[in-house]
Amino acid sequence: MNDAQRTKETIMLAKERKKFVDDITYNDTIEALDKQMPKKPIENPLCGLYVMYKCANCKDVIPVNTNYCPNCGQKIDWSE
Repeated sequence: MNDAQRTKETIMLAKERKKFVDDITYNDTIEALDKQMPKKPIENPLCGLYVMYKCANCKDVIPVNTNYCPNCGQKIDWSE
């Protein structure tokens, strides 16, 4: 479990115990933490010649080997 996952669990427990400011702040915080947990890009072959990759979060095309989606900020996991 990484730091973002631990933080997310702590915030979710605080929400359950009614110790969070409001739903908007809670939802924004959870969304930001989710984006810090790397997701594999979606491979999208083009006619068998080239491969494009899409962000798993927003489905926008992303440059190869970028660490974050330039559209939504999702952290990208390029490991095999």
